[in-house]
Amino acid sequence: MIKATMIKSDNDAAMAIAIGVGGDLETFVQMMNLKAQQIGMDNTLFTNPCGFDIGNHHSTPIDLLKLAEYAIQNPLFNEITKQNQHIYHSLNTNRKFVAKTHNYLLNRYEYAIGVKTGYTSKAGPCLIARAKKRWK
Repeated sequence: MIKATMIKSDNDAAMAIAIGVGGDLETFVQMMNLKAQQIGMDNTLFTNPCGFDIGNHHSTPIDLLKLAEYAIQNPLFNEITKQNQHIYHSLNTNRKFVAKTHNYLLNRYEYAIGVKTGYTSKAGPCLIARAKKRWK
């Protein structure tokens, strides 16, 4: 579910994670806002786990940078966000699914290693990008 959410921006997966972790959407959103406060995201308010323009949901580029800097401290996060795709299978039919990234820098820029794309009607296309030169 995390790979589907992070690589493909699968909102159904994000909602399922929210319910699974928080017990319900409202509790998970409260958890998101608490974490945002803890890492200094002073101009952010989450109203949903997907980033939808619902209610007063908002953030800033600086706050999203703070979130990215916090997240990249986790090696698993880094491993997931640099993937171009993830292949998975349904449990009941073994049907194959492919979650492909919308971060085209991963395919076109040799030093790109993440992080996340997004889009809303209010913000338009968004990208938090990260690159790291690999020394030989």
